Amino acid sequence: MKKIEKESLNRINEIDVSVVLCTYNQENCIAEVLESIIFQSDVVEYEIIVSDDCSTDNTGLIIKDYEKRFPNIVRAYIQPENLGVPMHYYKVLRMCRGSYIMECGGDDLWLPGKMDYQFKYMKNNPNIGLIYGKTLIRNEKGDIRNNHLGDERGERIEEMLTANYIPTLTVCMKKEDVFEYLDSIKPEYRNWKMEDYPMWLWFCKNKSIKFINKLFGIYSIVEDSVSHQKDLEHRKKFTESVRDVQMFFAANEKEKRSIQSQYNITCANYALIANDVYNYREYNKFSQTKKGIIKNIISYMPGGFLLIRKYYMKKIF
Repeated sequence: MKKIEKESLNRINEIDVSVVLCTYNQENCIAEVLESIIFQSDVVEYEIIVSDDCSTDNTGLIIKDYEKRFPNIVRAYIQPENLGVPMHYYKVLRMCRGSYIMECGGDDLWLPGKMDYQFKYMKNNPNIGLIYGKTLIRNEKGDIRNNHLGDERGERIEEMLTANYIPTLTVCMKKEDVFEYLDSIKPEYRNWKMEDYPMWLWFCKNKSIKFINKLFGIYSIVEDSVSHQKDLEHRKKFTESVRDVQMFFAANEKEKRSIQSQYNITCANYALIANDVYNYREYNKFSQTKKGIIKNIISYMPGGFLLIRKYYMKKIF
């Protein structure tokens, strides 16, 4: 019997997997996303908790339509006011009833077989708290890039304190561990600007994580204007929040010094893009790296800053 035909009462009593799907103003892609999840399995009991963060388009109407069509699978919610990404995410996490939690972004896609494979793996390895894998990358035109996201560095806290190597849409984790994180860290009250990265760091420090060398989804990347001043200011604030999260989970002063140094290097690059020679020199001065010191010296030479900027802009574009 197909899962969509099963009695809703049985689903309420026993849910294996809860799928978290947060969305906002994604009327053009949310149906495709839901379709990639709804028919994932005939053997796993699962629910899709899709929540719209008070969109201004027709996203809410679309998810409600899917709830009517698949009432035994889809639980659709429309938030009465916009919560913002982190708070919206935490609220939906606490709605999960399944023994395991999986996730998908409002413009990402799952590949067939993801749910069955990950559910079976977690059932057979009860000592593991979280597994993740690889994802393809597509741009706004729908073109698939040659590279992918996700590798084994996400298993190690020292690597994760430098960057996020765990693609959210590939994750499967124990609900009991997720709720332990929410109750012990209380991320809702920490003003962090990202929802997933702090939890991955917590899992790295407190639970067993396993990378699965397998493609599980397609991640959609939105290209923004790197050189636009407003985008640069937004990126800097986000980078500050990343640093705060990394500092929170750092184990010692050496790790904290490394985190601060990387933050200064990143901000120096933002100043370089903005053609801000003063802040470029200031951040490089505090980067505590030989390369940063050398770049600072060059920036004081006639035409030095413009030469550095020309090289960097050519490198990133």
